[in-house]
Amino acid sequence: MNRIPHFTSKFFKNIDSKWICIFTLFVINVLLYENSEPLSNYYDSSPYYLFIIIVPSLFLVPITALLIKKLDPRVLFKMFLLIETILIITYGITAMMFQTYNGDNLIYITGYMMIYHKILFWSMLALMLPLLYLATYTQITLFKQEKTKFNVVLNQQFNNFLSSIFISFILLVIARYWSYGISHILVGTLLLFALIEDPLIKWNMSETTGEKKHISTTSEPNTQDSKEAHLNVKSDNSDIYNSVTSSRAKNGIIIFILFIFVATIAYLWPTDYIFLWQSDEGPQLMYFIRDSHQTIDFTIKGLLVFITVGSVLKITDIIDILINKLSRIKNREFLLGISAIILAFFLWTFMMLGFSPFPIRFSLLITPWIMLLMQCWIILILLKRNVESPGLLSAILFISSLAIWGMIALGIEADSDFSPILWISMIIGTGFLIFFLYFFVEPRLILASKKNETEVRISKKESDSSVRKSKINIIMDQINNFVIKRRHIDTQVRVSLLVLLILTPVLSILVPTHSSSNFQILANVDNNCIFYLADPMTRVDQNYKPNFGLKSYNNPNNTIEIVAAKNEFESIQIVMLPIRQSWFALYDIYFDGFAHSSDPNSVVIDPTGKNFTSYRLDYVKPLNNLVPDILYNYSSTTISDGKNHPFWFTFYIPEDINSGSYNGTLHFEVVDRKTQDTAFYRSQIIQFNIKLKVLNFKIPTKPSLKSNFGFSSDYPHQDIVMDWYQDHRMMHWSFFSLPRCTLNADGTINTIDFTSMNDRIQEIYEYGTYTLGFHFAKSSILPVTPFQVDGTWYNHTNYTTCAPKSTYDVTYTEYFSQLESYLQDDAQTYLDDFGNNISWFSDVYLNGEDEIEAREAEKRNKYIEEYRWLREDIGISIPIMQTVMHPKGDIKEQIVNNVDILCWHTVGFEMDFITEAKSQNKEIWIYTTRGPRFPVPTVATSAMATQLRALPWQCFVFNYTHYLIWDVATPYDGMNGYAYQGWNGGSLLYRVPNGFALSTRMELVREGFEDYEYFKLLKLSVQHLKDTDPTNISINIGEDLLNQVNKLFGPGYDAEMDYRKVYNYRYEIGTLLERICIL
Repeated sequence: MNRIPHFTSKFFKNIDSKWICIFTLFVINVLLYENSEPLSNYYDSSPYYLFIIIVPSLFLVPITALLIKKLDPRVLFKMFLLIETILIITYGITAMMFQTYNGDNLIYITGYMMIYHKILFWSMLALMLPLLYLATYTQITLFKQEKTKFNVVLNQQFNNFLSSIFISFILLVIARYWSYGISHILVGTLLLFALIEDPLIKWNMSETTGEKKHISTTSEPNTQDSKEAHLNVKSDNSDIYNSVTSSRAKNGIIIFILFIFVATIAYLWPTDYIFLWQSDEGPQLMYFIRDSHQTIDFTIKGLLVFITVGSVLKITDIIDILINKLSRIKNREFLLGISAIILAFFLWTFMMLGFSPFPIRFSLLITPWIMLLMQCWIILILLKRNVESPGLLSAILFISSLAIWGMIALGIEADSDFSPILWISMIIGTGFLIFFLYFFVEPRLILASKKNETEVRISKKESDSSVRKSKINIIMDQINNFVIKRRHIDTQVRVSLLVLLILTPVLSILVPTHSSSNFQILANVDNNCIFYLADPMTRVDQNYKPNFGLKSYNNPNNTIEIVAAKNEFESIQIVMLPIRQSWFALYDIYFDGFAHSSDPNSVVIDPTGKNFTSYRLDYVKPLNNLVPDILYNYSSTTISDGKNHPFWFTFYIPEDINSGSYNGTLHFEVVDRKTQDTAFYRSQIIQFNIKLKVLNFKIPTKPSLKSNFGFSSDYPHQDIVMDWYQDHRMMHWSFFSLPRCTLNADGTINTIDFTSMNDRIQEIYEYGTYTLGFHFAKSSILPVTPFQVDGTWYNHTNYTTCAPKSTYDVTYTEYFSQLESYLQDDAQTYLDDFGNNISWFSDVYLNGEDEIEAREAEKRNKYIEEYRWLREDIGISIPIMQTVMHPKGDIKEQIVNNVDILCWHTVGFEMDFITEAKSQNKEIWIYTTRGPRFPVPTVATSAMATQLRALPWQCFVFNYTHYLIWDVATPYDGMNGYAYQGWNGGSLLYRVPNGFALSTRMELVREGFEDYEYFKLLKLSVQHLKDTDPTNISINIGEDLLNQVNKLFGPGYDAEMDYRKVYNYRYEIGTLLERICIL
């Protein structure tokens, strides 16, 4: 068949399927990565850009360039392609398996795969650029060999580009609205097609007659006729070839200018928009995140814009007209380059000013697309040169790509401590590549001959027939000849590969769905709507379909089973999903309460108060509705969009009930309407049976893990928030003021009035908070009125600056001695859940300067000297708590040596100064803000559910005694996101009319605190058995379970992501505690 319809030929003329497949793979991974980086709480972009993508390529591309000298490029390409196909299909299947029990958005799935399957992720990405290098090498070789005209080159590049965009668009839609894993499996399928059929089709225009001819797109040997056809091509483009003398100096200048240009643009590219705001110091330029532009949805829309514009250009022949007109311009490659620069500068300028010329975030799209502009530009420049290496040309393209990737990373992290390492890595790596590829990779073209292919090396040394071939050359030639002679794959092999091609995605899709039991279908309403059970540990995406929409929704099971100890909360998540019609309404949701299985007619746990709460779970709009987090108290609602609608229910198990099995019924009153305007409707009651197993032990009322959750907002709702704190086992970050004293004439203490301090501490304890902080200033404990010491008058502001040190040391020594004695007095105690008397003194600490290492040296030294004075000269026993980020050098040693409690902002691992402080028996607390980054435990809105629940696990496993967050309801939304420092950083409460709304993150943190109680009770109970019954077999069982708990974290702070394992541990611990619990 020598002709295809005109419309179709517009899109399939002059395409290179191999290049398209590889470039598509590159595009979707870059776009998925760049969309994931900001949402999942700032993935560590610089290390990933450099050390996952660039650094492996620094080794693989030079190796590839060397192998090209020894192996036929087609052989090497097929080897790499086969390996990449296996890797990406494996990657897709692994991602799908994770999605069988996680309904999270694809951005979270991307983050999970990047962290928890590093080797697979690295390997897949590491082969992408070498494959792109090889595909470009082959493509340029054909251009050089066939002396392709300017307009044909540009047209083919546009066709390749448009085809890649189209395929990328389809794959991203599949990833967004169906399955991230399936999208990668389909990419692997495309690569397998390219491997089997090398390539599918290519249509070319005969330059003599304008007739379409079907030719091979590979560098397979051409027939004599095809060779003659190539040789007989009119050379009306002779002005393109051999018109410029090639020299290393000129080529070096081209490389240098190109590298500087793309590196500068990439480094300065505004990855976030710029906002001009007023501060005390005047106008300030500040990056901030435009949330609605951060998501994959806008990337998909951006691709759709490209496809639409490109299709219009092709159908209307506008692109052909423009290319033909451009081909008549003498310095067309110069014009193309200048146009690319102007366009980039135009977009860059608009973004720097805070405007977006189009409704898409271009910084997410610029990385792969700018590569196409560079490729076209460089090809047009260097095709003109006399004797030029395709390998060198590809190397220049590759080096420019690295410059873009690396410089964008450096721009993102320009002010980080990691930046110098990045700069050094980039400079050394790029310099090595330029040196190696430019001076050691020999030019090489592949020409066709009558019988087989002959490699013609444009090298004086190799053109000398007197040079004897080495053994390695002989071996490589034999491999080449072996492959070339067998280039026609047997029919049986082709059929086998095609069967494998079909079965691979089918099996990978169907097998996980049938093995999935984590999304239980609860009810099917006439095949129009389903209700399914989603674990609270999965943050269900609006478009997620349980079992990927492939498994039948018949035979629902409406029984929900939960297990809990006494005095514990347990939550369930039920999702309503319209599947055939959109219009439904939920008029009511109510619960009957729990009755013991032995007496089903008597309700033991009534559904009032905190025993049962129902919420409508809403998505966070500033995060483009990707994150379900806001818990609104349930009220009647209408559903009209055909998407997931989750509901959250919490059950409280009172501590005074009997253990055993309980049953209850949860009712949904659903109104079914065909359309919004239909008058007829039908009401149905959907019932779900809740089976509760109450374990025969209770968890403590007073939390074992102390915490400090700030609430700085002075609202009339504080009492409500404090009740929420107690229900969620959270302690308020509370402070009390030290009482003032009166002095005797010799500077000793006369009186201290503890009344106001007592009242404040009692108030704090009533909030369920058992951690008491105070801020210390030397003047704050002295009398407000002037006083006389040793005959000299002082006031509270000048006493320590004017009086002799020996005099005021006596005052402060006696003051703290009396204060500590008072706090340790038997009258100032309370009982814990185990019957122990706890003194107020054990809860008190002195709150130091916030993040002291960030202060100016003079101020920092002043505070450290004050700590030393209090501990050594005054001799206080109250511990000093100091918050720190990541101190270095002498500062680190000064802090560790002069404080008692280090409260540090966690990163991805335990830093050396924390380990050192532990060795000195220092107490360690942790705190978070909008970070740390995934997958380290944090409370950020965009975190995965496991990150929230794992915070208390982290404290137990690493022996941290407190968790601290500065505020749970930040007083402003901030300039760069939703609340503190973007993405609702430390805020666990949402402002709503007349108060606040809870979040699922607050619920998940409570689950983690309850896990901590299980772990702590197990540890205490095992120790009690060791002391009282050392031969008890339960000791070994308990220690094995504690070892499993300690393995909840992998390298560093990477928490276990399979929450099903955690449930199994909890159930086994709970079963054991029923027998051995000391409480």
